[in-house]
Amino acid sequence: MLLGAALVFWGWLTGWLAWAGLPGLLLLVQPWVPGRKMWGKHILAGIVMFCIATGAILLVWSVSFQKDEVFVLVLLRLSPLVWIPLALVMAYGTQERWSLESLVLRVRPSLGGEGTLGSPKETWFYGLILFCLLATAAGTESSVWFYPILVLFLVSLLWPFRVRHKGRVHGLVLLASAAVLGYGLGMGLFHLQRSLLEIMPDLLARWLNMDRSNLDHRHTDIGDVGRLKQSDRILFHVFRDGAWTKPLLLKESSYDVYYAGSWSQTQTRFTPVLPGSMPNTWNLDARITATASWRRITVAKSWNQDQGLLPLPAGAVRVGDLDVSMLEKSPFGTVRYRNGAPSGHWTVDHDEKPRGPVPAETFAATDLFVPGSEQAGIQRAFQEAGLAGRTWDSMIQGLQDYFQQRFRYSLDLAESSQFATPLTGFLLGSRRGHCEYFATASVMLLRQGGIPARYVFGYAVSEPEHVAGWYRVRQRDAHAWTSVFVDGAWRDMDFTPPDWRVLEDRDAPFWQPLMDLFPQVGFLYGIMGASETVRRGGAVGGLLILGMFYAVRWIRRNRRLDGDPISDATSVGGSAQGRAGMHSPFAVVVNHLEQSGPAKRPTESLSEWLLHRQHPELLPLLRWHYRWRFDPQGMDAREINRFKKVVGAWMAKRENK
Repeated sequence: MLLGAALVFWGWLTGWLAWAGLPGLLLLVQPWVPGRKMWGKHILAGIVMFCIATGAILLVWSVSFQKDEVFVLVLLRLSPLVWIPLALVMAYGTQERWSLESLVLRVRPSLGGEGTLGSPKETWFYGLILFCLLATAAGTESSVWFYPILVLFLVSLLWPFRVRHKGRVHGLVLLASAAVLGYGLGMGLFHLQRSLLEIMPDLLARWLNMDRSNLDHRHTDIGDVGRLKQSDRILFHVFRDGAWTKPLLLKESSYDVYYAGSWSQTQTRFTPVLPGSMPNTWNLDARITATASWRRITVAKSWNQDQGLLPLPAGAVRVGDLDVSMLEKSPFGTVRYRNGAPSGHWTVDHDEKPRGPVPAETFAATDLFVPGSEQAGIQRAFQEAGLAGRTWDSMIQGLQDYFQQRFRYSLDLAESSQFATPLTGFLLGSRRGHCEYFATASVMLLRQGGIPARYVFGYAVSEPEHVAGWYRVRQRDAHAWTSVFVDGAWRDMDFTPPDWRVLEDRDAPFWQPLMDLFPQVGFLYGIMGASETVRRGGAVGGLLILGMFYAVRWIRRNRRLDGDPISDATSVGGSAQGRAGMHSPFAVVVNHLEQSGPAKRPTESLSEWLLHRQHPELLPLLRWHYRWRFDPQGMDAREINRFKKVVGAWMAKRENK
């Protein structure tokens, strides 16, 4: 039943419900289906070979033809398709034990025969359930109802099998803990998926000795269908004094050529940034002197790579407290660190006042280029927005009004196959999309009107932290906007409807504060950990907690050992406690044998000790004893009375000798 439910949930979140529905239903109803099938060896061998062939085909397809994702994630997501036939054969067969040797190494000679050595098929099912949950976590679909429904289903299924003698509160605590840990595992796999998508190209490039230091290409989600999966992981924190009237945009990179859902840079030459007069200070623009309009932000972020891009606000003129060997800047304003991973806190001074014409800044022909595949749609949208014949300032304002009045922000990406391109479908069809659609469309429409424009990627900072002046930046705060060349300088403009932040915050799960707990603790320790008092207090507190833990253990041990012979006898078996605070009746037998002969060695099991003492008649009682101690269902009153009577009869027989 658990495996069948896992398959159904896997189909739900991966879009393969049509393939998972029937097998999942067959597994769910299997306990009520009478009769089992004795499969022949040739049938079992054929099923195993079919599964192996399916896995091989899936591997070749994912490696050779899957271009948009890391093939490992594709394999993980589709892995249930490989073993579904084998799971059905196991569920409806009479074979109770399956071995890895018989399944893989020696398929035809020994597979599935009676008495085959190996693990019970239930053990195999637990492994398949785990693989199914891992595949589900790598799914591409998203639903806020998925995890609550999954938890309710599992609770209803597992509640009858709780440890009854521990009470309902104990069972609820265990199930709640499992639900939290399960969500943590799912989120961890999700972050792993996103991280692999981000770092795998660079890792492969390093392995193949390819130079990707230019970072001149960026793929967007334009053209994808379904709900865009966003990560709530906290990436870094930003400090800034004073109130903010709008989100702070931190630019990471910009691009000038668009084609088929991807943006590229044509001016990728980086030049060194001159260090300042103070240590670890870098002057991004040495010609500008400090003015009253300068503001400073502090970024709390540590990198684990030796090179990368710095997120910087518009008008950034100086970076301080950045301990790297080299800082470089491209003509597009992208700033890259090299030969050292920054850590801790670093500052950025930036000028909030718009600068006048900057002689060093200019634009190229690519900043006015509209791809031929997009020209028809862009021209229609340009006319529809009424932008023809306007001045540059009027055109920019008209474009803002056009997007805010006729478009809406959405992460649910619609099908646009009836249009020439996904961008045309956004402008003339669905009229809804995320920031990448708005930024790309605004660049193309401005270029259609003769205004140089570029696509910018970075982060929008607006979510306050619990510490005054600090703001947190999540993965889902990644944002795209437009850089426009007006009045002789490049200026940032965001054409995405301003309610996009509200919509994304509204979709955040209610358990988000729990997931933020550990990153917040690390952040608070990071901003206060430099204090000697905080460090000493943490060390003393840790020692006190450790001392209290050992003190409680020592007190409980002494209480258990003082005047409790049954406890002493039971501890030989490995546990001092029996059921619901009571001791197993078998402890009397153990105590009697300990007093009348050789004691059990620490490495010797109870069954070996009883056979060594020549008491094989006690092995059935030992099984009852293990059931008393370990069976979650416990024992009913009739079984308890019978257990006690048999133990009493044995003890009476020993005393009469």
